[in-house]
Amino acid sequence: MPAPVAKEVIYRFSTGVRPVQCPICQFNTYGGTEHGFGDLCNHMLEEHQLYCLHVGQETHFGAEGAIHSTVAIFGK
Repeated sequence: MPAPVAKEVIYRFSTGVRPVQCPICQFNTYGGTEHGFGDLCNHMLEEHQLYCLHVGQETHFGAEGAIHSTVAIFGK
């Protein structure tokens, strides 16, 4: 049986954005740290039964050079 496919993209989270907080129930992670990102991803899966559609890396270029962050996209 194929995996279910999301019908709607709902939330996008990034390690490059602080603070990391659940937009549904305001669950707060460890002050927006890298651990917080993983905790929020698990929270979205377990507490809100959302699908994780994508996890990957993105790069932004600024005055300090390349800034790498991890993103996760969730949907239902």
